[in-house]
Amino acid sequence: MISNLEGAKAHLKEHGWARIPSVLNKADAAHALARLWKAKEASEACGEQTFQPILDPDPSNVRVFYLPELDELFRNMLTHPAGIDLTKSVLGEKFLVSNFSANIARPGSKSMALHSDQSIVLPEPWLNVWAVNVIWCLTRMTKENGATLYIPGSNKWMRWEDVPHNAPDLLVPFEADAGDIVVIDGRLWHTSGSNVTEDEDRAILFAYCSAPYMRQLVNWSAKLPKELQETLSPELKEMLGLSHIGYHVYGDLRYMDDKYPKRLEARTPGTKDQPAELESFPQDYKPSTHISEFPANTPIKEILSIIDRDGGLILNNLVSLEELKAIEDELAPYTQPSKPEDSGFFKGLVPQETLLIGGLVGKSPTLSTICEHPVLTHLHQSILTDHGVRKVEGYDLPYHIDPLLSCSLSFRVGYGAARQRLHRDDGTHLVEHGKKPYRLDREAQLGVLIAGCETTQANGATMFVVGSHRWDDEREPKLDEITFAGRSSPCSPFFSSLTVSHLLIAGPTQKCNPAPHSSSWPHVGMAQGITASLASHEFSMVYSL
Repeated sequence: MISNLEGAKAHLKEHGWARIPSVLNKADAAHALARLWKAKEASEACGEQTFQPILDPDPSNVRVFYLPELDELFRNMLTHPAGIDLTKSVLGEKFLVSNFSANIARPGSKSMALHSDQSIVLPEPWLNVWAVNVIWCLTRMTKENGATLYIPGSNKWMRWEDVPHNAPDLLVPFEADAGDIVVIDGRLWHTSGSNVTEDEDRAILFAYCSAPYMRQLVNWSAKLPKELQETLSPELKEMLGLSHIGYHVYGDLRYMDDKYPKRLEARTPGTKDQPAELESFPQDYKPSTHISEFPANTPIKEILSIIDRDGGLILNNLVSLEELKAIEDELAPYTQPSKPEDSGFFKGLVPQETLLIGGLVGKSPTLSTICEHPVLTHLHQSILTDHGVRKVEGYDLPYHIDPLLSCSLSFRVGYGAARQRLHRDDGTHLVEHGKKPYRLDREAQLGVLIAGCETTQANGATMFVVGSHRWDDEREPKLDEITFAGRSSPCSPFFSSLTVSHLLIAGPTQKCNPAPHSSSWPHVGMAQGITASLASHEFSMVYSL
């Protein structure tokens, strides 16, 4: 019987942990333990290692990963109301299952490193709860048999320097019975205990969940067989990040017409053959800044210096006309306009006159090859790769995190499409600006937009605010600071730090129906990125940590 759930939620928020007794009865816990041992055998039969030296000092610690793949019982545990309610109480309605694994501490097993779950996947400071671990006890958990040890109050620590030298002396055990769950927030510092018993195992499961803008530890879409994915409930698919939209948007995303009705959007009605008159942006409008253009063979060091200075630049003729034609041919089967009711997540974010095609790297082999272009590879690795050394109980722990291709989209902006909202793409990760001096190598995302046709102010080129990647969150652009990422050549990609303010404006007046093709990679710990900085006809890629 679950008791006092509301009290547990309050304790979790204040102290960083909570225990709920008897979520499973003793028979169900014993049954789950038996299934876990079978899952261990199945995992080893598939070639997975159940001893991980990077985590544990000896083979007496047994690790079983990817539990949702191994048994329906474990998939059902992920959607148990007790775990869901406690997780949502700190992470909000939307969260992702980052990993679901087991640890069996057998007699003689030793402790792993002292850590907090957020400290090993996210850069400091840890200002909020961005991860939660739901611990399922399949056996009793005691100090003697290797109970998880934690430091009371450590959920308030924000930096590595907050960890005191005598941290091991502050550890106390979580003691629980078989069938209980213990929920800890991602900032609580803890470690596994040593099992000093002669014949008693300690078996627990870890359902590690994170905020939807954090990079998952496991890529479930790659790990789980497709036939298994098709059997999952919509709720579990969303929790595992298997829905076709892998991110959630925050902030004020009203269309420009609604947010700035007088400042940017004053215009008179147009006709099909005559574009609406933009009173704030007359045809002879001259911005006070411009986007720098360089040849595709410009040295990488110089390209990086311009992105650091301006937030973006245009590289001319990086992609050939033949490659663009190939991309168009490969995407032809996907260019039928969708019904308004099919727009799903993008309804209200992308105008209905705009045709959006997602998952380009799976639909266009040519674009997939372009994503590995040496220039793109050098740029995203230079900006987004994170590496260094963490101190863990006096031990130097090196780490290296490579960027990911977060999304690849094509936008074809139709005639009459409203301007998109002025925004920064890293808002999807709740990134704050201005709290620290700007560093390009701490960017969360890098956007690449390839023009599919000539793009201009009149036909919907991306609006871009040069240098705004260095602004704090209070600074807003003045009218003459807004420029256009117009490209006379459809083969010239536009590279942008996604901290920069930009938007998508009114649709094309020509018949080119521009289609931006875009891609992007996320920064450390961040997985989902959004590519919204697109022009008339472009392909967009976003790289992120």
